This record gives sequence, structure tokens and C-alpha cells, in this order.
Amino acid sequence: MQLACDDGFRFEEPQPAHKPNLKKIPGRLIGKYLRSDSSRHLIIDPQHIIEWENLELKLHIDSLDLEIDSTQLPANPQEFIELLDGSHQVNLQFIEGDSVLVRYNYRDTLFTISEYNVIRRFKGHYFLNRSREGRVTWSVDLLTLKKRKLSLSDINIPKDITSLEEITEIEKRVGPSGRLKGYKLKPTRRELNKLMDLGFTRTAEYIKVE
Repeated sequence: MQLACDDGFRFEEPQPAHKPNLKKIPGRLIGKYLRSDSSRHLIIDPQHIIEWENLELKLHIDSLDLEIDSTQLPANPQEFIELLDGSHQVNLQFIEGDSVLVRYNYRDTLFTISEYNVIRRFKGHYFLNRSREGRVTWSVDLLTLKKRKLSLSDINIPKDITSLEEITEIEKRVGPSGRLKGYKLKPTRRELNKLMDLGFTRTAEYIKVE
């Protein structure tokens, strides 16, 4: 069960502290990657990290877990219904009576270098630091490339809390209503070294394909 909080772990400053921001994503990271546990791809260019997936499949209409207003159904069954939900786009085409052609498109910009999205390098790893305008804390992901395997990791809530408390001091972030919003930490350089090994356990892995 995931912790009910707004945005999980936040750092008081970009990590590693006192390291310079990189002006662009290093060339060794640039390329296209395939996620090892799905058909999603990752594209990295000098300014962006984008995850995407395109699928097309034919299903029986009863297998779709969707509630569609009958008024949305096209008069011509060969026309597509388009459903949008944030970074997800689904197109449905009803064919051959009880069958439907599903075209699924997913596109999510995970990172774009800016004033509020900075990347720093430390011991061969890359730290993706994100904030929001007006905020003073940062979410941090760890990006590592070894040979052709790319790992993108973050802190898993609540699984990592016990390990983190043994490494560094953690401050609870509570809203005006008393609701837990998340946790805040400010590790030293030595503590960050330990966090890299023990604190970033939720990992997505990708294989470089070009």
C-alpha cells in the first residue's frame, strides 16, 4: 500500500549539493531505449527525457473496461472514438460486430532542463532534480547508465523509509489540516553516498537500442 501523501520525498536543495548544474544532458546518455518490462520506449536528447508507447490491438468489445456514453458512438462504425486522459490517448474503432480496434498512444515528458529541472553528475550517476515554480524543495531521481542498461530510480514509499531513517534525518511534512504531505531530507555528502545504494529502490530499467 502506498503512503497517502502529496508528493513523497522532497530534498531541501538539488542533489548533490554544491555540484554545478549541467547545461545539457551528456552525450553518452542520448539515444533511444526500450523498457525491459514493457513495450515503452525512452528517448533522451540534449534537453529532454521522454517516455512513449504506441500499441494497436484487436479485442472483443466485452473485454474493454470502459464506460462510453452511447451518444459518443459514431454513426459510421468505421470512424474512431478518441479518448484523452493526460498523457494517454486511446482511439477505438468498432469493427466486425463485437470487435474493436484499439490504438493506444502514451507520451510523457519526464524531464526538461530548465530553471526548475536541473541535472547534476556525481560518481558516474546523474541526478534529475525537479521543483515547481514558487517551491523551495526538490524531488530527485537517480539516472545510471552501465554499458547499454539505463536505470531510472526514485525513493519508494513506504518501503524505503526504515532504511532512510538509518542513514539521515527525515522531517515529516504536514499540511494545515494535519494530513501527512510527505517527507523532507537534507543529506550530507557521505549520507548521499549511502542513499544512492539503499535509498533509491524503485527502479525502471531500459536497454539502449540506438
